[in-house]
Amino acid sequence: MQYRINFRSLIGIVFFLLGSLYTSSPLLAQGNNSISGFVQDQSRTPIPQATVELNDDLNREIARTTTDGGGRYNFYRLRLGRYSIRVSVLGSNLAEQTIELEIASAARSSTSSETVQQNFILRNKNFDPQAPRQVTSVVFAQEVPAEAKKRYEQGLDDLKANRMDRGISELEAAITLFPKYYLALERLGDEYIAKQKYKEAIGAFLTALEVNPKAVGSHYGLAYGLYQLNAHNEALVEVDKALELNSTSVNALFLRGMVLKQIGRYEDAVKSLIKARSKASSPMPDVAWQLSLIYTNNLKKYAGAADELELFLKAKPDYAEAEKVRDLIKKLRAKTRA
Repeated sequence: MQYRINFRSLIGIVFFLLGSLYTSSPLLAQGNNSISGFVQDQSRTPIPQATVELNDDLNREIARTTTDGGGRYNFYRLRLGRYSIRVSVLGSNLAEQTIELEIASAARSSTSSETVQQNFILRNKNFDPQAPRQVTSVVFAQEVPAEAKKRYEQGLDDLKANRMDRGISELEAAITLFPKYYLALERLGDEYIAKQKYKEAIGAFLTALEVNPKAVGSHYGLAYGLYQLNAHNEALVEVDKALELNSTSVNALFLRGMVLKQIGRYEDAVKSLIKARSKASSPMPDVAWQLSLIYTNNLKKYAGAADELELFLKAKPDYAEAEKVRDLIKKLRAKTRA
């Protein structure tokens, strides 16, 4: 009986510390949720050292970070609620971008967690339509009616010039003229994802895959949209298809780990997250964080949780609540010895 009382006391300490790691702000306290993603330019090149601000529903800044060498950012220990994220790159010609989102999980236990993946594609502040266009490699050949192609290219020009709504309208017009326009469908799906129109994105990616079943980006985009709508089993099918076509995709491996976590396949989730880290070109603190949560909350592998938190601190040496994380590591080590 005495052993069981001590065990529960230690677990209480673990969850208390987990609930206060990120910040003392009331908005962020007592949450296991996180937001992460990539910041890229319009050619899909990662942007390092971009400033990423997290604001609450009253537009008050509550956290700030910068992207790593791979363009990735992350915020941890978030409560349920509405947020806005503003991304900017000082001294560049890239326009800042703000996206609003909500972390909302119905009928979940207090120890569950939600991970929101929100990517950003920053556009140039000014776009010269007379400037030479960057030529990308052709991944899928398709005969396209001239008018549809014209509307598609106009849509790309609008998107590059940060005329987002107009660009999306042009892509939609191109697809109306040619409903099986693969490039337009996949790009439209990406833009719908950026606007959190997940149902519309799913429709675009499904049609794109009817035309080109081997489109890795469409399988991944479809999986991501399904994940955001909590269709986790369907998302797993699609992310596995993406990995069959590109087994080294860090994004797909990370997403697969998060999907597996949501459906309760924790050991498999761990394997996928570890593989994502092994394929990444730079440290991934969000992988370490998610693994520490799984080890602590789901698998009760406290030594593994402590190891991951140490990796987390190594990847984020300037983390504001580093001392609290170190305290938690000590408690986890003590629990392991006990």
